[in-house]
Amino acid sequence: MYSENQIEIFVLISSISLAVFILLTVYFIVRLKLKDIELKKSKKQIEKHSNNLENLVEKRTSQLMEKERSYKNLYEINKGILENSPAGIIRLDKNFHVTYENPEIKRILRVAKNEDSNLMNKDIRKVAPVKNSKKVGVFDQLLCLEEIDTEFSIKSECSLTYLTIRGVPLIEEDEFAGAVILVNDITKRKKAEAELNKAFESAIKILSDTLEIRDAYTVGHQMRVSQLTAAIADEMDIPKKQKKGLVVASIIHDVGKIKVPSEILSKPGNLNDIEFSYLKEHPTVGYKLLKGVNFPWPVAKIVYQHHERLDGSGYPKGLKKDKIMLESQILAVADVVEAMSSHRPYRPSLGIEAAMHEININKGKLYSKKIVKACQNVIESGFEFQEVDEIEFEGETRVRI
Repeated sequence: MYSENQIEIFVLISSISLAVFILLTVYFIVRLKLKDIELKKSKKQIEKHSNNLENLVEKRTSQLMEKERSYKNLYEINKGILENSPAGIIRLDKNFHVTYENPEIKRILRVAKNEDSNLMNKDIRKVAPVKNSKKVGVFDQLLCLEEIDTEFSIKSECSLTYLTIRGVPLIEEDEFAGAVILVNDITKRKKAEAELNKAFESAIKILSDTLEIRDAYTVGHQMRVSQLTAAIADEMDIPKKQKKGLVVASIIHDVGKIKVPSEILSKPGNLNDIEFSYLKEHPTVGYKLLKGVNFPWPVAKIVYQHHERLDGSGYPKGLKKDKIMLESQILAVADVVEAMSSHRPYRPSLGIEAAMHEININKGKLYSKKIVKACQNVIESGFEFQEVDEIEFEGETRVRI
């Protein structure tokens, strides 16, 4: 049997064990409770983040869908612009093959009756209107990352179609990656310009004919001078537009003589001081008659200065050197050469040799050395005055007077 002390010790140990068990149980219960609370809190946070993420995904999806709709609308708009553009549009790859052509370029080629009406996947340099023209090399500018801007025509059996071509290179990593080409049909504009040119020619002819009523010699003189000025301009490589203005001014450079009495114009022998003062007014009169005409060139000013001389001895303003327009300097040389080499009412022709001697001994003083040299080259190349009442030369458009 156990003693009383042993029983007490046993009871004490049992009590302690029970207490420890209860404490551990309570501890674990509390731990589980706290864990449950943490789990619930985490669950709420997860649910919150999940809701936020869901909202964010929904919002982002909505934004992406909106962008897709915007891109689609933009694509449709751009497609509509390209498809309905009044200009022909071509997209080239880096090998100059056509990767896109809009309906207008097809229409242009159909109207022009071009054999290559379908350009897709073809080398633009080898299609009929380009390969048959002198402009095929212009596309090489794109390889140098330069824009192109040129005109050329497509000729069929019964029509001529004029086109402008503008090209912009596409660049990737500083290298040529293709190009966008704009093609415009300017045939109607060219025809309108031709009609306007005819009207302009008629106006100049009327002005010239008006002077002929009073002085038939002056008109013939003007026409011959215009031939020589055109030849000198070609020899000096004067730009085509500038040459046109010079030729037109030459044809009517003596229009101011309409105010000079015919008795003075046809008087045999020398003029007295009063008569010569009347004659010297004709550049000023011509300027006043022409300054109100809206020429595309400074015709009135050219006419006004055609009797000026480099040393200031000319009239009406006594201008010197570079104060005198280049066109007027050319006209002055041609005027003297024609006047001396042709018959005049008051004397027979002095001959082309005398005329060339006159401008050569006065080159650098009265006349430009460069212009005299050009005139010399023209005469030595076999130039002869033609007795015609019209003149023709090539430029941006053809002009016939």
